[in-house]
Amino acid sequence: MKVVLLSCCLISIILITGCEEFKKETRDIVNFFSKTSKSTTVNGTVLKYSATDTLKVSFSMGEFSLNEPNADIILSGGDTNEAYLVVFYSEYKPGDATVQISSSSLTIQTKSGKPALITKIEGTLPKGINLDLLSTSGDIRISNFSPPAKIIIESTSGDIAITNCNTGNTNATTVSGDIQSTGLKVTDAITFNTTSGNVKLHGCEAQQLSADTVSGDIVVKESAINDMQGSSVSGDINMISSKVQKRKFSTTSGEVLER
Repeated sequence: MKVVLLSCCLISIILITGCEEFKKETRDIVNFFSKTSKSTTVNGTVLKYSATDTLKVSFSMGEFSLNEPNADIILSGGDTNEAYLVVFYSEYKPGDATVQISSSSLTIQTKSGKPALITKIEGTLPKGINLDLLSTSGDIRISNFSPPAKIIIESTSGDIAITNCNTGNTNATTVSGDIQSTGLKVTDAITFNTTSGNVKLHGCEAQQLSADTVSGDIVVKESAINDMQGSSVSGDINMISSKVQKRKFSTTSGEVLER
C-alpha cells in the first residue's frame, strides 16, 4: 500500500511541476541507465551522464564562432535569421550543465563547478554569415553557406568537409585529417593545408587555390581554377578533368598527374 501511495505521489509531482529542469534531469537519467554513452573523464572528473539540448536564437550578427576541442561540428546554412542547434554533451550529474547560445558563440556552464564536455554540435545557421570553427579531435562538416560568407576552419586530428558552399574566401587547416570539398564556389581564394592528410576538391570554382600537404595526395577533379599552387612532399598531385589557367606544382617524391 505504501509503495502504491508513493508511486502515485511521484506521478502527481511530475504532472504538477512539469518544469524544464525536472524533464531535463529525467532525460539525463534515462540516457545514463540505457547506456547511450560511455563515461568520459575530464580533469579527473568522471562524466557519466549524456544529455542533449536544443537551442534557438535570433541572429543579428554576421559571424558565428565555435571553439570546441572534442566536438564534431555539423552545420548547414539555411534561409533563416535564426540559429538552431542540437548540442550533445556529457555531464557530472543529471541537470548539472546548461548550454547557452548567443548571436555569435556557444557556451556551457555547470551548477557544481565540475567540468562538462560538448561532444557534438549539429544544426542550421543563416546561410550568409561568416564562420570561424575550431576543433582539436572532432570532425567538421559544413554545407550550403553562401555570400557574403567567409569560412575559416581549423582542426588537429579531425577531417574537414565543405559541401555546396558559395563564399568569398575559404580557409581550412588540419594536421592529420583530410580536407574535402564538393561544389565549393569561391569568388576569391581557397586555402587548404594539411600535414598527413589528403586534399580533395570536386566540382569547385575559385580565382585562386592554394593546396599544401606533406605526406598526403592532392586531387582536383572537374574544377575550374584561375590560379593554382599545389605542393606535396611525398604525395601525388592529381588533376582530373579540371581547367587551371595558371599553375605552380611541386612534389619531392610524388608525381604530378593530369588526365
